[in-house]
Amino acid sequence: SFIIMVVDGGYLPLRVAFVHPDLGLGGAERLVVDAAQELATGSHKCKVQIYTSHHNENRCFEETKALKPNGLQRDFDVKVVGSWFPRQVNGRLVALCAIVRTLLCAAFVAWCTPFFTEQAPPL
Repeated sequence: SFIIMVVDGGYLPLRVAFVHPDLGLGGAERLVVDAAQELATGSHKCKVQIYTSHHNENRCFEETKALKPNGLQRDFDVKVVGSWFPRQVNGRLVALCAIVRTLLCAAFVAWCTPFFTEQAPPL
């Protein structure tokens, strides 16, 4: 089981963040969703968040929707960051815009979330 120790002597679950450019339908998306699902619900019981620059609930895997078909909440969080940046410029530069959107998303995770600061146990 993945755990980290806190100062009080108790234990907290490991926090895991995935960054993916577009959480739609596809093989890479399926891999990320399956990994997040297993880390959140398996024996690890990690706190998992997926950060993406685009997530359309009408075209995505059932596990990433806010409410699953059985009416329950999903086991991990999906946060959309950087969606304000355009997906293309005059029908061109699609790949460059996707790279910039993903970099914005990764920068947000690195600077605005505690995932990188809480991983090491105190000395």
